[in-house]
Amino acid sequence: MYFNDSSSIALSSDCTAFDYLPANGELTSGIIGQHPADLEKKVKLAVRYRGYMADNLHGVELPSSGDTTKKIFLADFRRASNAVLFRMSDNTIQVHLISDPTDFLG
Repeated sequence: MYFNDSSSIALSSDCTAFDYLPANGELTSGIIGQHPADLEKKVKLAVRYRGYMADNLHGVELPSSGDTTKKIFLADFRRASNAVLFRMSDNTIQVHLISDPTDFLG
């Protein structure tokens, strides 16, 4: 999840851990429920919208060769009337087409 303050948070697949990347680039990893108080709102938002993203935003699998331990974060996004474009930290692009403009989180 990418926030307006240019920070990102990624949840583990089982939703028990997180990685937080603030605008200054100092990665923080932790366990949900044991996270710092200043990340409370962002962790809650990420957990809340996890279901929506899992159901509606389809990911791309990493290639089997190469460094699969590198963590990839949402770096930027742009909205259009019929799509949302996501640029990831590895410069891959993901497009989410919207058939109903009210469908994508307002």
